[in-house]
Amino acid sequence: MKSKRSTVFLIVCLLVAIALAGGLYYLLQKTDFSFLTQAEAAAESTPIATVEVTPTPEPTEEPAPKEVVISMIGDCTLASSQYDNSVDDFRSRN
Repeated sequence: MKSKRSTVFLIVCLLVAIALAGGLYYLLQKTDFSFLTQAEAAAESTPIATVEVTPTPEPTEEPAPKEVVISMIGDCTLASSQYDNSVDDFRSRN
């Protein structure tokens, strides 16, 4: 029974491989792979529409950066811990 399943599986795999190879062969035969020389390609190519390039405007002077001062005076959330320091509590108990 086991050898019969493996034989059927092998036949199915071979059929799939043959079908894929046939499909690939058909697509390659249908595709035109003719390569042109540079002279032929230049003769067949159409000119690309020209685009007018606008000149880049002169750069303006950058404004001076604004200074910002961050202060912790009078702000308890930044100056001290919001929670008790458990390490200091553990040290003070021992």
